[in-house]
Amino acid sequence: PPPQQTPPRMLKGRVAAGSSLPYCPPSEEKMKLCSWTNSHFHNFKVRAGPNYRKYKIKKPSKRELFSLLSVDTIRTNNMLKEFTPFLKFKPEEVDKLVDLQARLKEKRPDLRIPPLFSVNLTWPDCAPPNPLWGKPSTDGPGIVFALVFKAKDWWVDSTTDDVPALKLMSKWINSDLSSKYRERFKVLPFLVNVKECKIEGVVRSIVTRFNGKPFLSRPEHEFKQGVITQVDSKGQLVEIDYHNITINGYNFPYLARS
Repeated sequence: PPPQQTPPRMLKGRVAAGSSLPYCPPSEEKMKLCSWTNSHFHNFKVRAGPNYRKYKIKKPSKRELFSLLSVDTIRTNNMLKEFTPFLKFKPEEVDKLVDLQARLKEKRPDLRIPPLFSVNLTWPDCAPPNPLWGKPSTDGPGIVFALVFKAKDWWVDSTTDDVPALKLMSKWINSDLSSKYRERFKVLPFLVNVKECKIEGVVRSIVTRFNGKPFLSRPEHEFKQGVITQVDSKGQLVEIDYHNITINGYNFPYLARS
């Protein structure tokens, strides 16, 4: 029989980044259960100019601005607005992040982009209330899906290969947290291995129809500029800047939660 999937563990204190969902290299023939691997950025189709409004042309994305550093799934007793401060990185990884932050401030002060970019989806671990007479549930037991990205070296160390997306990212991160500009943030989910997930029935048809289709995360999102304290290889406390997005699944409509 196939191995049973272990449910996410409960949040207790700080969590070693990537410990709840280990990385599996894409070169391995057989993927490990409850693991993650990188997807190629070409899998994501984005708007292509000029004049997208007229021609509606989408093309595979160019190379990514950030690389995925860790993925974690953790159960919580209550809705958790932000998970990033609970993460603890290995000292050798902290050294790399400190160096990355120093290079960003020295070589790309014009962008004002932090070395870390985190995305948290906090999702209720309970049935949604009846849309007709049920009371809204904005708190309670849940599961946090946490992704942490770090800036890529190719644009940190050089300006020769700059792309428009960099300026757009800088403008978005440095805009006011409550600005209308931030309401344009979109989520682009893409399930690569639909067949392996053994999804059947109505759910399969919905996933197939909307796979790779972007949606606006407003008004269920919240943004924060923050600093996490970590321990480097010398045993010293260091501070690393990050930008966090929390998508609150507790506020999703009935159909999405179902």
